Amino acid sequence: MKRQLTMQDFVNRKKKAKTHDEGLPTTEVSDIGHFVNVAHLPKEKRVHLLENPWVPDKNYQFPVVADSSAEFLLAQERGVVPIDEMVNTQLCKERKKCRKEENEYHRRLHPIVETVILCGVQELAFRGHRDSGPLDLDSMPANGKESNFKALLRFRASGDKQLYKDIKTAPKNMLLTSWNVQNQIIEVCSDVIKENSVNSIKQAGIYSVIADSTTDISAHGQLALVIRYVTEGGHVREDMLSLIKPSQTTGAALADEIMQFLRKLVLSLTNIRGQGYDGVYTHCASHRLNLAPERALTVPGVRNMLGIVSEVSEFLSGSAARVQVLEKKVDEYVPDSCKKRVKPLCRTRWVEQHESLRTFDMF
Repeated sequence: MKRQLTMQDFVNRKKKAKTHDEGLPTTEVSDIGHFVNVAHLPKEKRVHLLENPWVPDKNYQFPVVADSSAEFLLAQERGVVPIDEMVNTQLCKERKKCRKEENEYHRRLHPIVETVILCGVQELAFRGHRDSGPLDLDSMPANGKESNFKALLRFRASGDKQLYKDIKTAPKNMLLTSWNVQNQIIEVCSDVIKENSVNSIKQAGIYSVIADSTTDISAHGQLALVIRYVTEGGHVREDMLSLIKPSQTTGAALADEIMQFLRKLVLSLTNIRGQGYDGVYTHCASHRLNLAPERALTVPGVRNMLGIVSEVSEFLSGSAARVQVLEKKVDEYVPDSCKKRVKPLCRTRWVEQHESLRTFDMF
């Protein structure tokens, strides 16, 4: 039975390879690994090693050590720490370092998240277009304009020494105050709120769907989707889950968008007990009633009358002095009237127009 290789065997082979000036190495000595650190290796030897690599036979007994390098064998003989223990020790150090950096990152991120949540709860615009560049806690911007987010963060840092230090000493890639970071935090908050709402809807069992089309500031159509349900405590809630951008505005396309969204949230369509669309699919009765009088505006007499009422109402309500004169005249000529001012005409709801006309007729 072939004996195991020792450190001395390995050193002898290295010496043999280095002092072998004539002839080519044979058997396992021609293993290319033995010539890694050999200086000035003749060209013919290099060619031979590359063209005739040593291949052990099937009965060859490999060394039991994991690494055949001289350094590793020497370390084994001297009783140095085993390689697996060295690797595990290094991995533990790296894990501790990563855990420390992660905890530090979370600590720096905490006040940023709280400020974003405060802006959202108070319905404050972030004004992200003003959030370029670092936050200077020692001076205001030259133009005097600053986003609500940075203004709140500045105010908080004035009484929080740790936050002040973090912002002053943080590297540029760790400020966490850019509009991009704000948007990422907002998206995470949105996902958490949506997940909580969906869990509550699932616990309620049955629900109703309310949808309405709207247009954002960039003139893009959106479909606001709201779920109405009753909580376990008996409270009626209406949670808006999403603003969907439909590819088409036909009834079939909008219905498909709504069903796809509900399936994505794993909300069973068989649990729907009510639907409200306010003109998304078809106009409700109140809306149709509002549309009918609007058609009457095509009659010249009606159109002129409403135009006069609108202009007079805007004139009397246009200044504080005219409002005071109107109130005095109402007290003088209609002392029993509970209304002292005219009501401007509503451009969208006929019911409100009717109320304006009644008030105008009283005066």
